[in-house]
Amino acid sequence: MGRLHSRNINFTPEIVTAAQLGTLVDYVDQGLISAKVGKNVLNLMVEGDSRNASEIVEEKGWKQMGNQDELGQMCNAIMARYPDKVKIIQKGNVGVLGFLVGQIMKESKGRANPVAVSEILKVKMGLPSRAAANAQGTHSTDKGDKKK
Repeated sequence: MGRLHSRNINFTPEIVTAAQLGTLVDYVDQGLISAKVGKNVLNLMVEGDSRNASEIVEEKGWKQMGNQDELGQMCNAIMARYPDKVKIIQKGNVGVLGFLVGQIMKESKGRANPVAVSEILKVKMGLPSRAAANAQGTHSTDKGDKKK
């Protein structure tokens, strides 16, 4: 929107159609592209590219990597490359996890899904992950949690 504003252009269906915007929102919402890539796609649309997000993303090779096996292999390689960071994380300094995620993002040229990478790293290091927390939440009982 800033790009349109700086050019004194109103956002209208003639600039970006509802179908284009819909595919873009779907791609970001489904995690197929990152929000950053979504901005790049929107910029191309605003500049006159009349294709849907799926076509632009495919041509540019911007789709996020979602293959768990491939991401797992990348995580293994990074953990082997930085064993000192892994030890620091396992001792409780989870903030260092961002460093490892960043290294994988760098290697994947920004195509790896950072949320998925973070979860895979946590599992591989024996840390509580979002998936494990959700699983526990669905199997836990609420005994004693009710107010009397």
